[in-house]
Amino acid sequence: MTHDRGPVAQITSAWNTVHPDLDTTPMAVLGRVHRLSRLVAAEVETHFAASGISRGDYDVLATLRRAGGPLTPGRLQEGLLLSSAGITGRLNRLERAGRVRRVPSPDDGRAVLVDLTPEGQALVDRLVHEDMERQGELLARLSPSEQRTAVRLLQKLLDGVEPS
Repeated sequence: MTHDRGPVAQITSAWNTVHPDLDTTPMAVLGRVHRLSRLVAAEVETHFAASGISRGDYDVLATLRRAGGPLTPGRLQEGLLLSSAGITGRLNRLERAGRVRRVPSPDDGRAVLVDLTPEGQALVDRLVHEDMERQGELLARLSPSEQRTAVRLLQKLLDGVEPS
């Protein structure tokens, strides 16, 4: 079975030559998903780096922005699937850059909360709009109906892979 063009097509074609009985459709689909993910992730990293942050830093800022208020470092750590050292490093870097601040918890004097600074909020708000615009440009290659179908089919695949 052949699958159009590009590096994934070359690989599936080579396998079909060696094993003509082999259905390479799984490789054709998941190879393209993986390749697309890597290419988009690299572009996102480059875009964020131009603003002086990493994807990981953005994830912290975006999580705080979506939360609508301060979070404990533990909640951030859980939401971002980071180690304690990982979240501490990101928070230290973002605090030094003036993008987040640690404030005492009003409920527990021993605890701290992490909140966005006005600069951090402005940065994440700008970046999320730019990122959605760029992703929209990428998806413009698909009609609105194709986009909805892609969402539905990718979710169906994820449902079979993600732990419940």
